[in-house]
Amino acid sequence: MDDQTGVAPLTYVPPTVELEGGVTLQMRRLHFKDSIALGRALGKSAAAMDQVLGGNWDWEKLDVQMVIGLVISLLPAVGDELLDLMASICQIPKGPWVKDKDHYEGGYWEKGSIRDHDFFPAGSEFRVIEALFEHKDVDRFFDGGRKLAKHPRLASMFTKPSEPSNDSSSVSSEPTPG
Repeated sequence: MDDQTGVAPLTYVPPTVELEGGVTLQMRRLHFKDSIALGRALGKSAAAMDQVLGGNWDWEKLDVQMVIGLVISLLPAVGDELLDLMASICQIPKGPWVKDKDHYEGGYWEKGSIRDHDFFPAGSEFRVIEALFEHKDVDRFFDGGRKLAKHPRLASMFTKPSEPSNDSSSVSSEPTPG
């Protein structure tokens, strides 16, 4: 039995992320909303990476090092979007800025949030990304995308016919009910 049938999807426990200081974060299961956010982030990052590499890379060879490069190129454009997605996946607060006139910076990020420098220090984002590569829901997302990309009907939707069709069988002369 594979990991997508029977009770396996119900009993699957997503990976954990170990942060500095011994903090362990339990990732949650992913759903369609996360796929959209991840796809949007990877798409924006891929465009940035494409500018750097001149289109000389392959989605089929996507690995941890490539994703880290994508994230670095992506940060200026969608850093907050990525942090919010990671906070959601790791089940921790997004971290609003707490104004405090007595604090030396005029405030601080909510304690225990993804934006709290002591709780989620620099480099933690790469640990989350690495753990996502172990997440079966991410595997399913990319497997589904690869299958869809290879589907013959999808390819035919993006190719132009060489000549206009003279086939009138698909055109009905009967009025459309309405």
